[in-house]
Amino acid sequence: MQPTAPGFGEPEGRGGLVQGLPGEVMPLDQRALLHERAQELQLSLMDLALGGAGPDKIIERLAEVTGLPAAWLDEGGEVRHLTVTDGALLADVEEGADALRRWGGTIAAVGADPPVREFTVGRNGLASLVTIMVTG
Repeated sequence: MQPTAPGFGEPEGRGGLVQGLPGEVMPLDQRALLHERAQELQLSLMDLALGGAGPDKIIERLAEVTGLPAAWLDEGGEVRHLTVTDGALLADVEEGADALRRWGGTIAAVGADPPVREFTVGRNGLASLVTIMVTG
């Protein structure tokens, strides 16, 4: 299996192709599998939230599932929790907080269908997927 998205693998020997991301072609069955796994992840994170887990526990679970670092920034853009100890990554995330705050001020946060946006992190071409977490 080849990784196709963080924490997800590509099933081998599947047929039918569809256009995915720009310039990417993926098998139909793979797209369906990724959608199914995304739904499972969303339900898992929602169960944590409904069970009283705080944002730190939710992003820890997200990092565990994806195998990637995750960060929790409060509404002021302060990094409240980073799942890895990496000073350079922390500095890059903090540097991008203004763009996140500006974006957050332009959208409506709906718990059932939270908006997601990709941002560049730092100078190394890293990308982050960002969403709004409705709490309280």
